[in-house]
Amino acid sequence: MVGERLWRVLRGHTAIATVVDVKIEHGEEQRLLYVPVVDFVTRDGQRLTGVALKDALGRNPRIGRRVRIIYRPRNPAWATMPMWFQTFVVLLGAILIAAFATGCIAGVFFGRDWFS
Repeated sequence: MVGERLWRVLRGHTAIATVVDVKIEHGEEQRLLYVPVVDFVTRDGQRLTGVALKDALGRNPRIGRRVRIIYRPRNPAWATMPMWFQTFVVLLGAILIAAFATGCIAGVFFGRDWFS
């Protein structure tokens, strides 16, 4: 899950899409979830229509609304809306893991024991 979100942030392409329909699903405790269906054009000029986004929303998006999406370059039918908080948490986690790994490696090479 985290790896997928990190991949989206770092490797996904973005586009502006138009919401053309909304699918309604039932989530936990019969809570309604809304899955936007969008039309958009990729960087390469490929027009995609009727793409159901991978992440459901807790509120009903207005049909005709223009939204920013992230899609996979090799499979543009796989698309989702970027969630700023999730993006922030994923990037922060990646930075902390990198910092920890760097500290451990530095400890091995410079003789410091970070766990004492």
